[in-house]
Amino acid sequence: AKTDPTAGPRGITAFLIERPSDKQFPENYEYRKKTSHYIPRAAGHIDWIVAAEFCDAPRLVGPSDYWKQLNTNADGFGRPLAQLCREALLQMLLHRRSYFCVDFPDVEANSLGEQRESGALNACLRVIGAAQVDDWSRCENGQLDWLRTHTVVAKRPDDNPFEQAKDTEHTWRFFTPDTIATYRAVCSANGTPKEKDITLARVDTHDLGELPVFEVTALPGQWIME
Repeated sequence: AKTDPTAGPRGITAFLIERPSDKQFPENYEYRKKTSHYIPRAAGHIDWIVAAEFCDAPRLVGPSDYWKQLNTNADGFGRPLAQLCREALLQMLLHRRSYFCVDFPDVEANSLGEQRESGALNACLRVIGAAQVDDWSRCENGQLDWLRTHTVVAKRPDDNPFEQAKDTEHTWRFFTPDTIATYRAVCSANGTPKEKDITLARVDTHDLGELPVFEVTALPGQWIME
């Protein structure tokens, strides 16, 4: 049996909108599908813009080594600043917005001296994808008041990491001007977590005095996927 190349979520039917007249005359829609061709022009535009913007990679200049090391390790995991900025720009071109998050290394310390020595006080940058942000609120001036992210990952049994994942772990992070609260829930792969299964995993406080998430929005004409 032959497979219809125009069927399914990745076929022509994913972008060729069915007109009212096509519903009345289905043969018209079938003819349109057979004679239509998809050219991914947006992908070429996005690749060109990202490449052009980063011909000269951005760099931070500061009075201390802390600012200089952010250029080579901006997120605490070895990713340079230019890579994070490139990722943020790509998110902005695709989804109209992206987010930078100020975060701190997850290091246990018993005193301020241990924090300084371990680098736990050295803030780093993370990029939050627009698809991860599922709720937020704004102040009267339009700035973000708080923001929530939601991520889902496959979870394998702890005693058998080679077994096929049957569950999913949902993680929500609430960012406020004072704290970052993390909630988690585990449910079946095809299920939806129930409220009673959601538990508070941790609450981290910060002294930034403002929301540690900064939104970057595309200007009119810059949102390629509009």
